Amino acid sequence: MVIGMLFGSQLLAQQSMSLRSLGIDPGRAVTDLVCPEGSVYSQTPNGVNGYSFVAGFYYSDNVLSSPGLVTSVTWWMMEARYEPTLSFDIFIHADAGGQPGTLIESFFDVTFEVINTGEVSYSYPVFQYSYTFPSPVNIPSGSWIGIRDLPDYEDYFHHHYWATGAGGDGIYWRSDGYIVQGADMAFCLGGGAPTPVSGWAIGIGLMLILAFSVYRIRKS
Repeated sequence: MVIGMLFGSQLLAQQSMSLRSLGIDPGRAVTDLVCPEGSVYSQTPNGVNGYSFVAGFYYSDNVLSSPGLVTSVTWWMMEARYEPTLSFDIFIHADAGGQPGTLIESFFDVTFEVINTGEVSYSYPVFQYSYTFPSPVNIPSGSWIGIRDLPDYEDYFHHHYWATGAGGDGIYWRSDGYIVQGADMAFCLGGGAPTPVSGWAIGIGLMLILAFSVYRIRKS
């Protein structure tokens, strides 16, 4: 399956490479680019564009509805060149009037999982990346998710392109303050974290159990 993406000026013209020349074989059969099971927020790839990371800057996109406690983040990238030392940093910012504000959480050189989806775009393989947070993170509505790859890369333009996604508000930010309108980034947030139970609720439950036990004893 080929994804018809129109990269325009964002995607540099480069020599196309096969999956094998990137040094990674497909991790499974060709798969649809959908959010993993258990996702609580989704902006899946829309097949329109992709943006490369530039000179250590990173892109951030906002979360339009509160997913609550989040356990993981998944995103998709097109890769024009294999990078054996590929690394990612992830940032979560509070909203500040429609742009990233106070840094809430940051994770550096994260341990990620990667799947070669078997999909290609302009002959570039599409890879799915996922990172599980050390502990669940509360992400309020309006928060911004930022991803940076190869922070020490010397080239001005990287050879990895974060896919654009559907379902956002048409705005994302670069960490140097540059705003991009008319596009969203593709990412999903995984949930499944247990909701904390208050001590009050636990107390009520114990009282009900005790009352029912006494009732059964008296009835017998």
